[in-house]
Amino acid sequence: MLTQEDIEAIRKRAEAATRGPWIKYNKHGKWISNYPYWDYVGEINKDADYEFIVKAREDVPKLLAEIERLRAESDYWRMEHEHQRKQAEVYLEKYRLEKDKSADMVREMFGGKIEDAAKKIADELRRKLGDTNGKA
Repeated sequence: MLTQEDIEAIRKRAEAATRGPWIKYNKHGKWISNYPYWDYVGEINKDADYEFIVKAREDVPKLLAEIERLRAESDYWRMEHEHQRKQAEVYLEKYRLEKDKSADMVREMFGGKIEDAAKKIADELRRKLGDTNGKA
């Protein structure tokens, strides 16, 4: 895994190097240029460009490994999210079924609608509390 120091070092090398894109200018590969700007780097003697090129062999594999690690982590969390979403759907369906069962039980107990059951419960409370005004 790349540390923050690694990332900053790579960033500094990239920012210090001649802007790109670079092309190989002659057939021997000793000259490079940042075409279309034509700031010739020459025999790769500009220190910042030299450092950038030399470290690229280490930096690129590290960057690729970091990309692969982050993609794998992202895939894991995407799958975990999907699993949690499916679990929530299962629990929601169980809740709905239980709610429907409870409503059916209340209907059976009171022989009708839930509203009728609520009215019967309120009437019973009034009776027990001795309310004759129709208020609980």
